[in-house]
Amino acid sequence: MHQTKANIDFLHKLLRHMQDERQIIYMDETSTHLWEKMKSFWMPKDELIDVRLNRDRGSSITIIGGISTHFDKMKYITCQGTKAENFQKFLYHIKPWV
Repeated sequence: MHQTKANIDFLHKLLRHMQDERQIIYMDETSTHLWEKMKSFWMPKDELIDVRLNRDRGSSITIIGGISTHFDKMKYITCQGTKAENFQKFLYHIKPWV
């Protein structure tokens, strides 16, 4: 019950922000791992292909991005992981538009 009230309160606050035309930024992150292993992907049994993975495949790449009706286009940075310092870099990156 408490969680439902909290969700409703959040939605009311979000609606007030939207009605006041205040900026709302939707942010997300994703990572791609260049170090995948052979068991990390799937192929149909009748369409197997010969996959050879290079031993030196590199490291993971993370993209932190955000969209807003106040941005002219999506804003993003690429980095190595979702550490706090990288999130701070993203916030600094979008500062001119906030």
